[in-house]
Amino acid sequence: MARQDGGAMVRRYAEALPSRGRLGVGPAVEVLGLPESWAAAKTALRFAAEGTE
Repeated sequence: MARQDGGAMVRRYAEALPSRGRLGVGPAVEVLGLPESWAAAKTALRFAAEGTE
């Protein structure tokens, strides 16, 4: 997941998402696919509306 502050998070399916702030979520992938998932998460973050925290 890409956070609005520029940081990243990696979570398992069963873990809860943070309840505050904007996030961009990339697809779940194996370890070698993480760079592509990170790129997709950053793209999703760009489309997340501000003010929807």
